[in-house]
Amino acid sequence: MAIGERIHFFRLLRGMTQKYLGTAVGFPERSADVRLAQYETGSRKPKADLTA
Repeated sequence: MAIGERIHFFRLLRGMTQKYLGTAVGFPERSADVRLAQYETGSRKPKADLTA
């Protein structure tokens, strides 16, 4: 399972929105949901320090 699929799976499992999870990990509110969508679709990969 790719990292984006895992993020998506566990985010839904915990009932979180992309915006909520994105702001929880430190992204600005205005771009948090876009960044998480990019990770989940595989168009962007998270940096190693974010996934540790």
